[in-house]
Amino acid sequence: MIEQIGLTAKEGEQKKPILEIDEKTRAQLTALFRGEEWNGEKFPPVFLKLFFSPHRIKESMAEAVGFLEEADVYAPEIFSWDEMVKRGFQELSNGNIFFETGNEFNDSINGSIYNTHKTIVFADVSEDAIARHPEIYQPPMFNEEDLKQSSYEDAILEFNEFLNETAKSDLVRRERYIVRNFAENIKKAFSENPELKKKDGIKVLMTLGSGHSALYHLLKDIGGNHVSRNFHDHPKNSFILETLRRVAFKKDVPLKLKERALCEEIFRLKMEDVINNLSKKTEKNEYFYRYLVTLFSAKEMRSLFDEWSKGAGNWEKLFASLLEQKNIVFPKNEKEMDEILADTSYGKYQKILKEKKQQNGSEKK
Repeated sequence: MIEQIGLTAKEGEQKKPILEIDEKTRAQLTALFRGEEWNGEKFPPVFLKLFFSPHRIKESMAEAVGFLEEADVYAPEIFSWDEMVKRGFQELSNGNIFFETGNEFNDSINGSIYNTHKTIVFADVSEDAIARHPEIYQPPMFNEEDLKQSSYEDAILEFNEFLNETAKSDLVRRERYIVRNFAENIKKAFSENPELKKKDGIKVLMTLGSGHSALYHLLKDIGGNHVSRNFHDHPKNSFILETLRRVAFKKDVPLKLKERALCEEIFRLKMEDVINNLSKKTEKNEYFYRYLVTLFSAKEMRSLFDEWSKGAGNWEKLFASLLEQKNIVFPKNEKEMDEILADTSYGKYQKILKEKKQQNGSEKK
C-alpha cells in the first residue's frame, strides 16, 4: 500500500474526528442516517458512500459508475455552483439535455449521469455562500512574483503560509460546510423526488477529491456502518498535499517538508506541461513530482530556488542535466516514467493492483 501522505495509520485514522460541528447538526445527521424523526419529519435511513479520486482522469469516474448505478442520490463535488448549474445537472440526469465541457473528467461525469434519473444534490459550497462569506470560502491567491523577490528562507515560510490558508479554506471550511448542510440537502432531495420516501433506505453517492478524506472520519463517527468510502487508487502522494492534509489534521509541518513543498511547486510551475504530456494520470504525476523532489538535497533545493527566482531559461534541459548527474535519464514517455517509478512504493503498489486484476480475470474464465 502506498504511504498515506506522510501520516501514519494512527494519525490518519484517528477515532476522534478532526472536523468540529455543533450538537444540533450532529443530532440531525444521526437522525438522518438512522431514519429517525427530527423536528416532526421522518425519512428512510440514509446510506452514504464517499468516493475519493483525482479530478482529471476519466478512469476515476469510470470506477465510480458501479456505485452510481446503485445510488438513489448523487452529490458531485462542484465548488461555487449556482441554481442554473444545479438545474442543468438534474436535466442531464433526467435525459432532457446533454452537454460537453471539453474536460475529460467533467465529460466523464456528464456521460455517467446522463439519463440515469438520479436525484442530484449539491452539497459543496455555493456561489452565494462564497459571495456572502469570501473571508471564509474564497481560496487564497498565490503570487509567484512576490515569492521570487523573497529570500529562500522567507519564501519557504510564505509558501507554507499560503498552503496553510489553502488548507483552511479548501479542506477544513469547505468540509465543515458540507457536513453542516448535508442533512438539509438530503431533505431537499426528498421534497424534489417524493418517490424516495417510499424506499426502505436511501443510497447516496458523493464524489470528492482525494484530499477531503477528513470528511469521512466525522461522518463515519456519526453514521457508523451507514457511511463507507472507496479510493480510486490512493490519495495523491505529493508534498504539497501532504502539507495540506497535515494542516487539516492539525499536525505540525516540519521544516524539511516545507522546503520540499516549495521545491515541488517550482517543479510544477516550470515542468507541468512536460509532465502532463508524459502521463494523463494525475496520481502518477503527483507521485512523480514527489519522487523528483526526493532526489535533491537541501543545498540543491536552495540552488534550484535561486535559478527559478533569477528566471533561468530552459528548465527541461536544466532538469535533464541535473538528473544526469544522478545517473537518471529524464523520461521521454509514460513507459519510461513507469520504469523510473517501478521501485518506488507507488510502482510496487501498481504492480500489486495489476497482478490482482490479472488474477481476477483468470478466475472469471
